Amino acid sequence: MLDPNDPILKLYQETLGRNPDANGYAWYNSQMRNNNVSADTIRANLLRSAEATGQQAAPTTGLMDVFQVQSARDEAPPVPTVDPTVITNTVNQGFASNASNMSTLNNNMNTGFTTTNQNLNSGFASNAQAMNTGFNNVGNQISGVGSAVNTGFAGLSDDVAQTGQALADQANANTTSLSQNQNSNTETLLGGQSALNDALNTATGSIRTNQQAMQGQMAQQGNTLAQYYADLMQGQQGIGSDVGAFASDFGNFRNQYDTDVTAATTARTQTQDMLTGGFDEVRDDMSTNAIAQQQGQASLMEAVGGANMGLARGTPTSGAGQASNGAGFASVPGMAQTQPQGANPVEGSVSAGVSTIRQNLPALLGRINPAMQKNMVAMVGSFDQQGNLIPSTSDNVGNVVTRVMDRSGVLTIRGQDGAGNVLGQNQISVPQMFQLASQALRG
Repeated sequence: MLDPNDPILKLYQETLGRNPDANGYAWYNSQMRNNNVSADTIRANLLRSAEATGQQAAPTTGLMDVFQVQSARDEAPPVPTVDPTVITNTVNQGFASNASNMSTLNNNMNTGFTTTNQNLNSGFASNAQAMNTGFNNVGNQISGVGSAVNTGFAGLSDDVAQTGQALADQANANTTSLSQNQNSNTETLLGGQSALNDALNTATGSIRTNQQAMQGQMAQQGNTLAQYYADLMQGQQGIGSDVGAFASDFGNFRNQYDTDVTAATTARTQTQDMLTGGFDEVRDDMSTNAIAQQQGQASLMEAVGGANMGLARGTPTSGAGQASNGAGFASVPGMAQTQPQGANPVEGSVSAGVSTIRQNLPALLGRINPAMQKNMVAMVGSFDQQGNLIPSTSDNVGNVVTRVMDRSGVLTIRGQDGAGNVLGQNQISVPQMFQLASQALRG
């Protein structure tokens, strides 16, 4: 029999509108108590059941009963109060009334007998048989009245006895039911208290077990933590060693980096010197040959003047990369040379003019701006003493300078490192350099 406050009972009544069956109650009660399944989870399962969704009819038998606790006034029907005095008075009144009636009847009978005797005595002797019959009838009537009175008294006595017995039986039944209810309530309370004591004992045991387990885990964690700190200290020492090694490696790297930067700076300087055609070396060489160059100045003026006139008849250039035909080079002495089939006509025609400019370069450099000085020196350094274009040169670190001149007289000088990366590039118009030389020497 279930407690009205049982949580499983309330969930069944709330979701399915009925008391739980024994199997369902046992299952969900075990889930709640042993597996910590919440009431919300059980409610959701019941709402998804085939019965809740209308796929299965609700059972009509095997449902568990619920203990109904009644109040004191509702435990048994009230016992009617029996007053023996009232019953006794009623019975006495009945006997007194019957006695009065009997007395009246006896008086009437006595009067009738007397009158009858007087009538008989008066001369009705002839009617003796009729009188006897009448007396017999009267006797019978009196006997009937007496029997009826006796029957009435007997019936009244039986009714009183039955009423008293019924009242006594009802009082005994009520007393028995009340006693049984009290015993059942007492047993339920004692059983609940016993279950509560068992639950408290179980919970206490679980708490002690958990405390012991936690103490064991704390001790184990303490050992683990000690080992962790020991490993951490060892790791820190290892990191310190690694940092020292890294610092040493970084110092070595920095030294190597400085060395590489110095080498790269040196290589860049050498490359720049190569790109400018060895400006310092050329100036030194030209200084030692100043006298010879002074002597060839007149010839250069004449040669450049002729080239300038030729450029005027052709298409002069105003900057690097602009096109110019080779008509002007034909009037410069030594430039009008017959070229092989497929050769660059400009390259062949400038060799004599470049050779003349090289001889007079110191005086020429003093009359042009610094930017054009480098281009002039680079142009002269791109040709050898015989006036041939030098295709490429390299230094001791693998840097390479390449030179190419197209048919319009544009000289392209490009510097590259050993990996093929372009370090710098310059384009010089040879006809422009001839025109600039002519103007400078005339000024």
